[in-house]
Amino acid sequence: MRIGLFSDSYYPRINGIITSVDALKTGLSSLGHSVIIVTGGNVKKPTLKEDVLFLPSIDFNSWNCQIVNINSKDNFNAIKALNLNIIHSHSEFTIGLIANKVSKMLDIPNVHTYHTSYDDYKHYALGNIFGFGDCLERLLVDNFCREKIDALITPSEKISTYLKERYDIKKEPYIIKTGIRQLNTENFIPLEKILKINLDDFVVLYVGRIAKEKNIDTLIRCHEQIIRYNPNVRLLFVGDGPLLKKYKNYVLMKNIGEYIRFIGKVNYDSIANFYRIADMTAIASNTETQGLTILESLQQGVPIMYYKDEVFNYIMQDGYNGIRFVDDKDYIDKLIEIANNKEKLQILKNNSKTSVTNYNSDNYAQEVLKVYKKIYK
Repeated sequence: MRIGLFSDSYYPRINGIITSVDALKTGLSSLGHSVIIVTGGNVKKPTLKEDVLFLPSIDFNSWNCQIVNINSKDNFNAIKALNLNIIHSHSEFTIGLIANKVSKMLDIPNVHTYHTSYDDYKHYALGNIFGFGDCLERLLVDNFCREKIDALITPSEKISTYLKERYDIKKEPYIIKTGIRQLNTENFIPLEKILKINLDDFVVLYVGRIAKEKNIDTLIRCHEQIIRYNPNVRLLFVGDGPLLKKYKNYVLMKNIGEYIRFIGKVNYDSIANFYRIADMTAIASNTETQGLTILESLQQGVPIMYYKDEVFNYIMQDGYNGIRFVDDKDYIDKLIEIANNKEKLQILKNNSKTSVTNYNSDNYAQEVLKVYKKIYK
């Protein structure tokens, strides 16, 4: 098959949807299919570079997406020339609208993966003034989860239930957990020396967007308390986002930069280096739809401190490959305890890798391929 994966953005940007799209591309390609990514880019005209078709776009950083012209004949002709058998959109914005339009005009089966619960992101939609965010979300759901597509995929039961209960979606979603490709571990960087991390330091890592919905406040607040009991605990934030500058300034003002550091955006191929120096990964968000950083972390043998959220139940087991917490005090108490218990930590690390073996790009692609075959005639 010739398969087009339509995504708002692609590398060198990094986010969960890009990770998911990349894993699917890797898996489908390994199964012998031809896969083209269709995305926005800093180009003046549609440009095909190897297996990525870049369409001219404008960055819309507030929503972490790119805006393309859905009525451009050049864009349409460039996509038409790909001779696709399947269109699979991963965006509810302009790239997704183009996917819908091309699918209809060229009679190509259209699959959509609904990755995001927008209820947790409405603060970006003018603060949801006058219910603007609610109206926008309903429009997105109507466009991408009802009659305009041939098949609907969600990455978790949480999103499937959300669509059914909140928007009365009748189309039965295929629930397919995203797998991830193996991170690049060859690009070695001596981070211990660069970041001045000592052998007796306990490193807690956060990887992701620095944004309100990720509950960064919780992690910083807790670690301000933790370092009073154990000054060897270090908290590293890897990622970019709208609140990065705010939190950097806060840490500077509080004079705790030695204990809490913001690394900023890093190349995806370098992320394995940060997992390599981490003792645990921390996730305080309750807005995840699957939590791909959990899979990345476990793949690298790093257990998780994770907030109670049923979305993690498919992979996380409290006390086996991570530690579940319910509030600030619980987080603080449990992190201090594990930081002082090397034997228990090692058991968690040993269990982490074995718990994630089935969540790879090949298995992910095989499940998605079953959906393609049901709608491709």
